[in-house]
Amino acid sequence: MLALAVASFPGEPSVDSSVGFEEAHATPREHEVEIVSRHLQLPGDLPATLLWRLRRSAVAIHATLWGAFALVFGELAQRALEPPLRPESAPGDGFSSAG
Repeated sequence: MLALAVASFPGEPSVDSSVGFEEAHATPREHEVEIVSRHLQLPGDLPATLLWRLRRSAVAIHATLWGAFALVFGELAQRALEPPLRPESAPGDGFSSAG
């Protein structure tokens, strides 16, 4: 969630200003294909609500995936770190109990 907040709020304006700077200072070349431009990153006909739903879905999928990993590996780590249980000694097996 923190990465999404950092990427969306402070990061997006700096990317916009960088793209604007490059467009303003670029030499015009007619036959060169743009590798990355604002138009290629986000076409104008893509609704903002759809983009927001995609981002929200990606965050939910990542949270679910990493939560499942944490549960599975946490359980496996707990089993690996616990000492093995010793069976109770049966009467007459040579061990004396103080009492």
